[in-house]
Amino acid sequence: MERFRQYLTDDEYNALLEQGEDFIKKFEAAQTADTYKASNFQWQRTQLMQILKGVHKYPEPLNHESWTFTELVDHAYQENVDQTHYLSALQLKANQYEQKIQDLTDKANYWRNKYRAQKYITDELQSRL
Repeated sequence: MERFRQYLTDDEYNALLEQGEDFIKKFEAAQTADTYKASNFQWQRTQLMQILKGVHKYPEPLNHESWTFTELVDHAYQENVDQTHYLSALQLKANQYEQKIQDLTDKANYWRNKYRAQKYITDELQSRL
């Protein structure tokens, strides 16, 4: 648990400890799940790439003292709109793939059923000979 300590306030840390040993073991085990590890890697990689992009794009690193409240809020809204656009595009692509999978499943079922019907007819005819 100590490795997570730096990310939590005292109240959050104490509340976590109060969940009990079994909960803490599950929480620690969850940290090794492939999905969470991949997500953490991707987040850190993306943060690094965004910082590199910012170094090229802006005269200084993001500094709250250099921006007004309005500029920070406006920029955050702009980024959020971009995020929504990307999520919408991702949803459309996922829907397309789900439809393709359904179409292929339907075709596979059609041919499987056709094969079974033909096999049934062939077997029936063979049994009569």
